[in-house]
Amino acid sequence: MLIPTLLVGFCSGLLFYGLSRLRFIRFIQYCHIPGPTPSLIWGHLNLIAKLIRPNISKHFQYAVHDLIKSQTHDSGLLFLDLRPAFYPMIVIYSHELAEQVTRATPQFKNSLPKAPLEDVIGHVTGRDSFLMANGEHWKDIRKSFNPAFAPNHVATFTPQIVEKVRLFLRGLDAHAESGADFSLGERCTLLTLDVIGRTILDIDVHSQDDESEQHEVVRCFRELLANLPFWPQLEWLLSPRRYRRRMEITRTIETSLQDIIKHKFDELHSENPEKSDRSVLSLGLESIETLTPQKMRENIDSIRTFIFAGYDTTSVLLQWAFYELSRTPRALAALRVELDRVLGPNSDPEVTADAIMSGEGKLGQLLYLSAIIKETLRLHPPAGTSRFVAPGSDFGLHTSQGVLRVDGAIIFLNHFSIQRDPAVYGASAEAWVPERWLEAREEPIPVSAWRPFERGPRSCIGQELAMLEARLVLAMAVRRYDFTKVGLGAPILQADGSLKLDKHGQAEAGTPLYDTFNMSAKPVDGTQMKVKFREP
Repeated sequence: MLIPTLLVGFCSGLLFYGLSRLRFIRFIQYCHIPGPTPSLIWGHLNLIAKLIRPNISKHFQYAVHDLIKSQTHDSGLLFLDLRPAFYPMIVIYSHELAEQVTRATPQFKNSLPKAPLEDVIGHVTGRDSFLMANGEHWKDIRKSFNPAFAPNHVATFTPQIVEKVRLFLRGLDAHAESGADFSLGERCTLLTLDVIGRTILDIDVHSQDDESEQHEVVRCFRELLANLPFWPQLEWLLSPRRYRRRMEITRTIETSLQDIIKHKFDELHSENPEKSDRSVLSLGLESIETLTPQKMRENIDSIRTFIFAGYDTTSVLLQWAFYELSRTPRALAALRVELDRVLGPNSDPEVTADAIMSGEGKLGQLLYLSAIIKETLRLHPPAGTSRFVAPGSDFGLHTSQGVLRVDGAIIFLNHFSIQRDPAVYGASAEAWVPERWLEAREEPIPVSAWRPFERGPRSCIGQELAMLEARLVLAMAVRRYDFTKVGLGAPILQADGSLKLDKHGQAEAGTPLYDTFNMSAKPVDGTQMKVKFREP
């Protein structure tokens, strides 16, 4: 009888310890941080599931945003216990608190470390990507690429980008002539991949050409992004065949990039280096004397990161900008007036391109265009950012409730909510109003309340390139075409055929267009459009 009694006692003790530990992590560990009451077993997973269940294709940021708006407190942060599926998470939706996380401090000279999410995005960017690196390792990689992304150098890419925009417009011409529906998202993605190939690698990847002519890196990268695993950490177990295919694609991408990097490095260190190649890769390799395996690994993963981040941000920005313009007549008219005034009345794309490249700083004079891009990124940010402080750190956030310890949890800066804060943006916080960036205000919009490229030492290195590309595409396309959304987000027409406008002057949609999650936020339907040539 002794052994069964001991066994029962041991199991009872183990159960008591387990329940005590579970109660601690659910109800005590982060109880100082505001948030909804968690479930003992599920934490907040059941709450999140309930919020996303009505439309599981919607990006989770909508559910989090609705949850934030339902809170009775206004602390600027919210705790979500997602264990065991994910780390415990502290959602930041205040721009003041976000600034504390991303600025340099005596303790964290490069701002708070990035979250350890290699298992989540490492299969796309590579595990040695500077996107996830921290400390001196991150600083060294960033330093090598900084000269290539300096504003003055980015401006030298204008002719190469214009060349690719011309191909983009030819594709739109074909769609305008056919009158058929098409995926604007697909067109924008191919364009941005073409621009990345030319500016980052100084090669023509032919992404806008026939698929058989596309560069191997483009074909493989698109296949990789089209088949992203829902749970990459367990893909090898849940879908071994798909996992093997993804590994094959990754090896092909890495082998191809390795050949490109080796060729560029040999060119730079030859007796007669090619001076005309001032691509991002070439400038990044200039500071390297020996291309060690580690340096090769860092450059491969850096290029993978540039491809992913570059195509993603700019493609999504362009889709939403064209969509918002298509349903906001006053904004489209105002932009066309500005383009005529600055670039001349001739709307032919070739004439527009010549005016832009005249060297007279024409793009800098397009203030309303810049406001449109800024407002689009405010309302439709591609992603937030995640940071992490190891358990035991003395770092705390200074909040209205005092200093709150946040160590041991993922700190997620929710740009979607930060940039829709009615305390900053007023009653039109959820509406697309580019004029807000040009109007005189008694209280200017705080610079920290607009952060699609993040702020601080770890702000996006490629933001100047993304903004330049967006300005060029919109300036060359807006005067030539009229876009009409079909399917989700299609405008409601009145009896006379005119748009039914809301109080913000935007066309009301039968079913709103929204973002889905695919490593970042993207329009769920690929932004299905019709396009026609603008009537004289």
